[in-house]
Amino acid sequence: MDMLDKKLVFLDICRYLCLDEADRMIDLGFEEDVRNIISHFKAQRQTLLFSATMPKKIQNFAKSALVKPITINVGRAGRLIVNDRLRFELIFFRCGKFGCHSTD
Repeated sequence: MDMLDKKLVFLDICRYLCLDEADRMIDLGFEEDVRNIISHFKAQRQTLLFSATMPKKIQNFAKSALVKPITINVGRAGRLIVNDRLRFELIFFRCGKFGCHSTD
Protein backbone atom coordinates (compact mmCIF):
# COMPACT_ATOMS: atom_id res chain seq x y z
CA MET A 1 0.00 0.00 0.00
CA ASP A 2 2.75 2.37 0.96
CA MET A 3 4.54 1.92 -2.37
CA LEU A 4 1.30 2.50 -4.30
CA ASP A 5 0.53 5.63 -2.30
CA LYS A 6 4.07 6.97 -2.84
CA LYS A 7 3.75 6.20 -6.58
CA LEU A 8 6.75 3.88 -6.51
CA VAL A 9 4.67 1.06 -8.01
CA PHE A 10 2.12 1.43 -10.81
CA LEU A 11 -0.62 -1.03 -11.69
CA ASP A 12 -1.65 0.79 -14.88
CA ILE A 13 -0.63 -2.05 -17.20
CA CYS A 14 -1.62 -4.92 -14.89
CA ARG A 15 -4.47 -6.97 -16.30
CA TYR A 16 -4.79 -9.71 -13.66
CA LEU A 17 -5.52 -9.58 -9.94
CA CYS A 18 -5.55 -12.75 -7.85
CA LEU A 19 -7.02 -12.62 -4.35
CA ASP A 20 -6.32 -15.88 -2.52
CA GLU A 21 -7.78 -16.44 0.95
CA ALA A 22 -10.10 -13.50 0.32
CA ASP A 23 -12.32 -14.46 3.26
CA ARG A 24 -9.35 -14.21 5.63
CA MET A 25 -8.28 -10.84 4.21
CA ILE A 26 -11.77 -9.46 4.81
CA ASP A 27 -12.01 -11.06 8.28
CA LEU A 28 -8.66 -9.53 9.26
CA GLY A 29 -9.85 -6.05 8.30
CA PHE A 30 -8.07 -5.59 4.96
CA GLU A 31 -11.18 -4.85 2.86
CA GLU A 32 -10.37 -1.16 2.46
CA ASP A 33 -6.77 -1.96 1.52
CA VAL A 34 -7.92 -4.45 -1.12
CA ARG A 35 -10.40 -1.90 -2.49
CA ASN A 36 -7.59 0.68 -2.61
CA ILE A 37 -5.39 -1.73 -4.57
CA ILE A 38 -8.26 -2.43 -6.98
CA SER A 39 -8.69 1.31 -7.54
CA HIS A 40 -5.11 1.51 -8.89
CA PHE A 41 -5.98 -0.72 -11.86
CA LYS A 42 -6.70 1.70 -14.71
CA ALA A 43 -7.58 -0.75 -17.49
CA GLN A 44 -9.95 -3.67 -17.56
CA ARG A 45 -8.72 -6.51 -15.38
CA GLN A 46 -9.47 -10.15 -14.79
CA THR A 47 -9.88 -10.83 -11.09
CA LEU A 48 -9.61 -14.26 -9.51
CA LEU A 49 -11.00 -14.51 -5.99
CA PHE A 50 -10.41 -17.69 -3.99
CA SER A 51 -12.10 -18.36 -0.69
CA ALA A 52 -12.60 -21.52 1.37
CA THR A 53 -15.88 -20.10 2.65
CA MET A 54 -18.38 -17.65 1.19
CA PRO A 55 -20.07 -15.90 4.11
CA LYS A 56 -22.39 -12.98 3.34
CA LYS A 57 -19.61 -10.43 3.90
CA ILE A 58 -17.35 -11.98 1.24
CA GLN A 59 -20.32 -12.45 -1.12
CA ASN A 60 -21.09 -8.73 -0.85
CA PHE A 61 -17.44 -7.86 -1.42
CA ALA A 62 -17.31 -10.13 -4.49
CA LYS A 63 -20.48 -8.55 -5.94
CA SER A 64 -19.00 -5.07 -5.62
CA ALA A 65 -15.43 -5.90 -6.72
CA LEU A 66 -16.08 -8.34 -9.59
CA VAL A 67 -17.83 -7.95 -12.94
CA LYS A 68 -19.91 -10.92 -14.13
CA PRO A 69 -18.45 -13.31 -11.51
CA ILE A 70 -18.53 -17.05 -12.03
CA THR A 71 -18.76 -19.24 -8.93
CA ILE A 72 -17.18 -22.69 -8.79
CA ASN A 73 -18.01 -24.82 -5.75
CA VAL A 74 -15.94 -27.80 -4.71
CA GLY A 75 -18.17 -29.98 -2.59
CA ARG A 76 -21.40 -28.67 -1.15
CA ALA A 77 -21.81 -24.91 -0.84
CA GLY A 78 -21.71 -23.74 2.76
CA ARG A 79 -19.83 -26.79 4.04
CA LEU A 80 -16.10 -27.12 4.44
CA ILE A 81 -14.86 -30.48 3.26
CA VAL A 82 -11.55 -32.27 3.39
CA ASN A 83 -10.90 -34.32 0.28
CA ASP A 84 -7.50 -35.89 -0.28
CA ARG A 85 -8.49 -36.99 -3.80
CA LEU A 86 -8.58 -33.49 -5.29
CA ARG A 87 -6.13 -32.94 -8.14
CA PHE A 88 -4.71 -29.56 -9.03
CA GLU A 89 -2.87 -28.77 -12.20
CA LEU A 90 -0.84 -25.62 -12.78
CA ILE A 91 -0.60 -24.45 -16.37
CA PHE A 92 1.71 -21.62 -17.40
CA PHE A 93 0.93 -19.33 -20.32
CA ARG A 94 3.22 -17.06 -22.27
CA CYS A 95 1.58 -14.04 -23.85
CA GLY A 96 2.92 -12.00 -26.73
CA LYS A 97 1.66 -9.81 -29.50
CA PHE A 98 0.05 -12.82 -31.21
CA GLY A 99 -1.89 -13.98 -28.14
CA CYS A 100 -1.30 -16.45 -25.34
CA HIS A 101 -0.26 -20.09 -25.45
CA SER A 102 0.65 -22.84 -23.01
CA THR A 103 4.37 -23.23 -22.30
CA ASP A 104 4.34 -27.04 -21.99
